[in-house]
Amino acid sequence: MRRWLPLWLIASAVLALALMGQIVVQHVHQAQQADTTSSLHFAWAFHPKSFREARDSTDLLVLANVASVQRGADRRPGERAAKW
Repeated sequence: MRRWLPLWLIASAVLALALMGQIVVQHVHQAQQADTTSSLHFAWAFHPKSFREARDSTDLLVLANVASVQRGADRRPGERAAKW
């Protein structure tokens, strides 16, 4: 029994260090996620001064007319709206 004691102690120490490492990594990752999601800032390269300037800078222009509008079926509870 005594010759297995050092092996058991080493294995326990390795597992304890691995567990502490996982906890530290998870804590740091969560802290980074909280920092990045709360401080996002967007900068746009194009700042049009008028609608004409925005229209002139586009590659594609789509003109459409609404032909009719009708009420559709309501979504079921828990159903998510489609992302366009």
